[in-house]
Amino acid sequence: MPAENAFTVSCKNNLKLTLRAFENGIVRMTASGFDSPDPSLLERYGIVEEPAPASASIEGGTLKFGEYELEVRPDTSWALRRNGAPIAATAAGNAPASAPTEKLNKGYRVCLQVAEGERFLGLGDNQRKQLLLNGLSGELWIRNPVCHVPVPFVMSSRGYGIFFNTTRKLCYNIAKTDAKKAVFAVEKSFLDIYILTGKSFADLIGKFTMLTGRPHLPAMKSFGIWVIMYYWSTCNDVQNIASGMRERRMPCDNISLEPGWMEKNYDQSVTRDWSEHRFTACPAPYWRGAVQHMIQGLDAAGYNIGLWLCCRWDLTVEEERRAKARLGETEAEASGLMNVDGVEYQLLDQHMTGAAYLDGVTKRDQAWFDHLKKFVDDGVKYFKLDGCALMSEYPDRLYANGKTDEEMHNLAFLLEAKQTFGDYETYTSKRSYGIYPCATTGVQRYAGTWCGDTGGGRQPMIGLLQNCLVGHTFCTVDVENDHVQGIHMGYLLPWTIVDCWAAPHYPGFLSEELNAIGRDYSNLRMQLVEYYYSLAFLASRTGMPIMRPLCLAYPDEDWAYSQDMMFMVGDFLLADVFSGDDVRLPNGKWYDMWSGEVHEGNGKVQKIPVPKNRGGHLFLREGSIIPTLPVRQYVDPKAVTGIEWLVFPGREASFDLYLDDGETLGHREGEYAVQTVTLCGRELDFGAIRGGKPGFLENVKHTVRIVGA
Repeated sequence: MPAENAFTVSCKNNLKLTLRAFENGIVRMTASGFDSPDPSLLERYGIVEEPAPASASIEGGTLKFGEYELEVRPDTSWALRRNGAPIAATAAGNAPASAPTEKLNKGYRVCLQVAEGERFLGLGDNQRKQLLLNGLSGELWIRNPVCHVPVPFVMSSRGYGIFFNTTRKLCYNIAKTDAKKAVFAVEKSFLDIYILTGKSFADLIGKFTMLTGRPHLPAMKSFGIWVIMYYWSTCNDVQNIASGMRERRMPCDNISLEPGWMEKNYDQSVTRDWSEHRFTACPAPYWRGAVQHMIQGLDAAGYNIGLWLCCRWDLTVEEERRAKARLGETEAEASGLMNVDGVEYQLLDQHMTGAAYLDGVTKRDQAWFDHLKKFVDDGVKYFKLDGCALMSEYPDRLYANGKTDEEMHNLAFLLEAKQTFGDYETYTSKRSYGIYPCATTGVQRYAGTWCGDTGGGRQPMIGLLQNCLVGHTFCTVDVENDHVQGIHMGYLLPWTIVDCWAAPHYPGFLSEELNAIGRDYSNLRMQLVEYYYSLAFLASRTGMPIMRPLCLAYPDEDWAYSQDMMFMVGDFLLADVFSGDDVRLPNGKWYDMWSGEVHEGNGKVQKIPVPKNRGGHLFLREGSIIPTLPVRQYVDPKAVTGIEWLVFPGREASFDLYLDDGETLGHREGEYAVQTVTLCGRELDFGAIRGGKPGFLENVKHTVRIVGA
């Protein structure tokens, strides 16, 4: 039994299956024939990065790694076992390719046996019917308003997951046509999958984000409140609303400007510029100076300014340039000679020999981000990438990398985010943050997403929780700020974005009743900023999302898989939305944040009244320790000098408190402080401060508020 990393099995129809073992119980399975398929675009562009190889024992057609073994047979079927017990096996119809050549191959199918009681989760925001995938069929293909973040990663409750290493459309039928079979199919590709092993959904999400990138840690101000300005607003409107929110004590950190702020409405080019008409109080040429004055004034008041973008740029021009540099590929140097059939000809007039491109938008001599530098120089801190253009299908488009929409449609948005937010950090040495509506594998690495122009109701809630099940933590909606249920949902999400694009329903400018409700939730949000920020740090290290569906937090509870209007925020807070007074609580004691009462959970429906000025339930789990901050009008890491711990005792618990400067990239070099706080009985124990900048936490004063006891 030789110990090595890979082996190949010769199969029927002149096909070969190759297995490669990696650390942390990950195996890659690829098919080939007479051709050797190119690496996926996800690999070429550095989105998928394989972990270190792992030594594995090979015996016959079985790869043994740790407590697992993967058997591959000549008929292309395979089975995965843990300590000898089966956890996955292929079913009839499984085919790693239809032919041994790329030209003739029509694609592959992975057909899995579905065991009794087996449940499947994952695939990202690709449908908004339910979290449990059993009984569903569909396709992973970006489409408004149905499918915004298709991610080809699925997890089984039996302890394995499969990541389909493709950007093509993936079709699935999970125990719908046949209750004992799950089928996944990709056209025009040889099989290329990663099989992930793990003892829980959380473990599998951690390994998936290890492979496709951990969530980035955004600026701390991103956890404050965002307001998107009314489409027709002017410079004066922005200043009046900004000062008005401060006067009305409505916290806000981020103000976003929409497409009308560009000289050309919905400008998809890179020649975009500020619209003179939004600065009507300043005659030409003085209005240009007013841009910076407006942004500087807002910055002094604690606001960051964001700018809308839309794009139909071919991002693969720059992505190929970077991939070639990273992979050491070289391009032929230009010269004054042309070689034709072995004969060199002198070129005296070269203007007729260059390539002519039908794409009149993309400038091949510059990166996408280059045209955004002038806006960053003006003081813009983040960007919102619109669905306009890239969300559309382009059936006849040939991208610069030689691919068509079949491989680029799902990927294009991700490349825009990768370059926009990555290049912002390179240019400014500051952390990027921003939002975009669509993405695919690797979405968690670059920025956040919102659920598109679909509001902030029930369907988007399901989409958000689907995103969390593939490790995408920074996701949100357009908060419906004009009713209490929308406020309740929106202010408890990882990011809170109040969209006034279509109507100027700004926080603090509504009815007296809604203003009071909005202020309560805004203040609660600001108190919880440090809790969310510490959870974001945890996500950046483990992949565990801030917001967690009940089926992720309580996978052993059968009823949890049907709860698509409930979620945990970290380990301690439980919220529901659009559920009325009825609520199911997991086993244990739960403290009602609104009434102060303690309820016993048993997994059954209880009727617990929601106050009129609240939009849903909010509970603390028994054994909770939550860091809270004094209410401020905007986030300021330097102002974190005191923390009050909200404690609901009853069982032991721990929490990693995290702090850094909230803005720069220094945390990547260890410039942060983290401290484990443990609850024992009614006492808190503060562990040693870790990290390269202990001063962030050394002088913080701690107080404790015990509830429910």
